[in-house]
Amino acid sequence: MTRFTSFNVGDLVHCIKRGAFGNIIFREESDYWRFVRLLYLCNDEFQDKNLNKAEKTLQLFERPPHWPERKPLVDIVSWCAMPNHFHIMLQEKREGGVGKFMQRLCSSITNGFNVKYNNQGTVFQGKYKPVVVTNELHLEHLIPYIVSKNTLELYPEGSLAGALENFDDAWRWAKEYKFSSLLSCIDTSTGTSPIISKQVLRDLGYPKSEPVFKQLSIECIELNITKHFGE
Repeated sequence: MTRFTSFNVGDLVHCIKRGAFGNIIFREESDYWRFVRLLYLCNDEFQDKNLNKAEKTLQLFERPPHWPERKPLVDIVSWCAMPNHFHIMLQEKREGGVGKFMQRLCSSITNGFNVKYNNQGTVFQGKYKPVVVTNELHLEHLIPYIVSKNTLELYPEGSLAGALENFDDAWRWAKEYKFSSLLSCIDTSTGTSPIISKQVLRDLGYPKSEPVFKQLSIECIELNITKHFGE
């Protein structure tokens, strides 16, 4: 029997999942888009054993018409996909929801990866790493940490150090990065997404004006809080 870490309904949880041995898990852009699709499809009480087959015929946020009404396991608050790992901030919506969602998500990624790349064995490094948000400081910086700090680690002009030196340019680049929920955190209609729980975001004070969130992102990077968030 699969065992899941227990959280209380309403808990905010930061989950990190890394490729085994630091391996790349998103080799092509299509792998990132599949991850985005799975964030939506796996967040459902209903589990289709043929999901990996069914999803190949679906549009990005389309569900098979024969599936019952969608009942999300978790509320997804923010996320970011990077070449060899991903971050997600979740709120436990139903008892055991975080564990079930992460198990389904990672299993679906693994199955698709192994078929596509003729790979055998595990894709990920051990179990997912959950960190429960326990204080206001953690909460204040967690969303900009996930969507801004992690995205800007990929900034082509010098990673985080280069981003701080050229932050206006780096910020424009980060807003164009397709595989994070940064746009959902600022006041822009382009940030709407069926993946994200807009109600939970509102409860946490989002979306914020772009200048405010931009400054929070700068402070998050400058504070060098990597260890605080469990990395």
